Amino acid sequence: MRTDPQPFKRNIWLLFFITLFSFTYFSQGGGHNQNSTIGEIKSFIESGDVTIEEWQSIDKDISIYNGKVFSNKSPSVLFFASIPYAVFYYCSVTFGVDTTSAQFQLLSIQFITFFVSVLWGALLSVLLVSLIQLLWPKITPYQAIFLAYCLSLSTMLFPYSTVGFLHVFESYLLLLLVLLWCRLWKNPSKKYAIILGLTLGASFLANSTNICIVTFVILSLALNKNIRKYSIYVGCACFVALLPLWIYATINFGSPFRNNRFYQIHFSDSRLFLGVFDTPDLSRLIKVLFWSNRAFLPSQPLVLVGLFILLRRHLLRFPLLLSKDTLPAIIITCSFAFMLTFNGWHGGNCYGPRYMLPAMILLSVYSIGLYIKMPKLFLIIMGISYSIIFAVTVIDVMPGIKNETPLATILTRFFSNDFPDAGYPSFPNPYSSFYKFNLASLLGLSGLLSVLPLALIQLVGFWHFFRLSKKTNSSCID
Repeated sequence: MRTDPQPFKRNIWLLFFITLFSFTYFSQGGGHNQNSTIGEIKSFIESGDVTIEEWQSIDKDISIYNGKVFSNKSPSVLFFASIPYAVFYYCSVTFGVDTTSAQFQLLSIQFITFFVSVLWGALLSVLLVSLIQLLWPKITPYQAIFLAYCLSLSTMLFPYSTVGFLHVFESYLLLLLVLLWCRLWKNPSKKYAIILGLTLGASFLANSTNICIVTFVILSLALNKNIRKYSIYVGCACFVALLPLWIYATINFGSPFRNNRFYQIHFSDSRLFLGVFDTPDLSRLIKVLFWSNRAFLPSQPLVLVGLFILLRRHLLRFPLLLSKDTLPAIIITCSFAFMLTFNGWHGGNCYGPRYMLPAMILLSVYSIGLYIKMPKLFLIIMGISYSIIFAVTVIDVMPGIKNETPLATILTRFFSNDFPDAGYPSFPNPYSSFYKFNLASLLGLSGLLSVLPLALIQLVGFWHFFRLSKKTNSSCID
């Protein structure tokens, strides 16, 4: 017996639009990371040049080569966000809009942020439905929708999707990689091989440290005699996906094998490997798991639950090379290894270990084992996580690196009704720091009232998807 596809698809669309609205609801202000990415995209379309000299005064995430200032970020999302922004910008010019005005700058920043992180966060929420069913076959399709909704709003995916971080785009690609890799093993086909290859190349584009994950995927395919013949399709598609990066590097840095990271000036240390990698520091593991500033606890207990479940699932028996858990385990392991050795492991001013977002989302999927065994306990923990994550998103996603107790500060501000200033921004030049606001604050609502509409929509969504999850059909939808 199969689920009726029409109501199922309607609820998938509902999941997408609620999360899309939730992630679009906020403008989180500026920061080195966002300024670097947004500045590059604006400069590329508005000036035909990827240098960001105009943004240098408010951005430390820069690289300098031959006297020119570049973003130190991977240009991956540049290739995706530039197309819609070009349409937006040149339509604005055609209709006589003043593109130097503060109002246009604010609107353009929001537009770019939508295509840098917001859209990918909502797409990732939908992708979670298939991933949950893949890793937990006992979960019904409607339960998968409910759980995907829960995980999207009770992990750092929610706040990070409201900021112009590349980590959301990278997370989407890596989770899609898991799904495609498993499907290619189960049902080998040229279509899956080509899409897998494109995703593989794009994931390297998003973060070059994913080279270990890319290498594992290629080797796992090449060593399996049943799917070895599809490796050529994967390799060719991967090559095509990497061409924009090589062209970008050759034009700007004189070689396809150089990138922005080679020339960053603020966060490199000549004593370290590639300027940023040190010997593993195990104290960081404790800080990420339990320390309040960057930890899974207390703000994301579901992630920690997922880690324990994954370890228990494979601690005594380790069939990872024959398991659908293999690639998720590799991604999670690489994420922890990166965090233990990277000199910027803390993520700067951001709340939580943002570099671990792909691992955090995957681990939250493994927490569904608790839902299967003890659904009430899962819902209680999820409810606590959602409340904390909601407060973080509303008050301050970037509380500062020097704040050792950001959660206490955020909750105090939340319950004191000390929300980011409402109103319409007015800044003296296009490149000053961005303004924090939410959609309701632009309509004159302030404090708790400004986030009440979103909270009500999200709670109605929880109620609807929870009621839907009680349907008994246990068949799987591809």
